[in-house]
Amino acid sequence: MMAGSVFQFGREVPVYILQHLILSFGGAYVLQDQVSDLSEKDQEIVYKKVTHIVMDRPMVAGQQTLPENKSKEFVQPQYIVDSVNNLILLPTRPYKPGVAAPAHLSPFGVESDGTQKGYMPDRQREINTLAGLSVTQAEEESSSEEEEEAKVEEVAVVSKKAAPK
Repeated sequence: MMAGSVFQFGREVPVYILQHLILSFGGAYVLQDQVSDLSEKDQEIVYKKVTHIVMDRPMVAGQQTLPENKSKEFVQPQYIVDSVNNLILLPTRPYKPGVAAPAHLSPFGVESDGTQKGYMPDRQREINTLAGLSVTQAEEESSSEEEEEAKVEEVAVVSKKAAPK
């Protein structure tokens, strides 16, 4: 999922959990402090490989327009967690530093086949569409109607069994 992605962590980013997630999904990372300790030539080599800059504070004006940063995506740490929870690299725009990130969605309401029972937040619908798991509104309504009918039938069967003779 993250193969080919190299994340550079700012000093303020919670490194340990994020490095574990990135490495577990095939990505790589570098710490801002590690890069600043390198020679100028080695810094250039490392910066060319970086695809995402992870920071947890607002960007400095003009930081993104620097020549060495034009090809990089600036994201908040939540981007990595949300991408891992959904098993795809999400679009980075909603996760720009200094912007309120999207609602954090729990991965525990999702079935093993990627479907979700019951209420589905709009953000989860967006992500499902991006992942190619989109379920149309009509399919959702018909499946919830079928579930309700099944529940009613179950109650009827149980009440018949429990009725005194």
